[in-house]
Amino acid sequence: ARYMASLHRRGDGREIYTSVRIPTLVLHARDDQMVTFGEGRLLATLVPGAKLATLPSGNHNFPTDQHVVAHVVDAINRFAQETRT
Repeated sequence: ARYMASLHRRGDGREIYTSVRIPTLVLHARDDQMVTFGEGRLLATLVPGAKLATLPSGNHNFPTDQHVVAHVVDAINRFAQETRT
């Protein structure tokens, strides 16, 4: 109860994300075991104009699987191309 009261008083920090005004790419593993995919999707909806790239992985840390790394690089390259225009 103390934690919830503290969270209610201070807020949950969402206003920080809604104030971001730069192009943002959120990379999130589909089957992340530490942070649910729903949380990654929420972050992408809170940041205005953010793009969400879903990684085909369950790894929470930066992927080391070559297929997933290729997916990350592709997502970053596409995002960079889209934000140049």
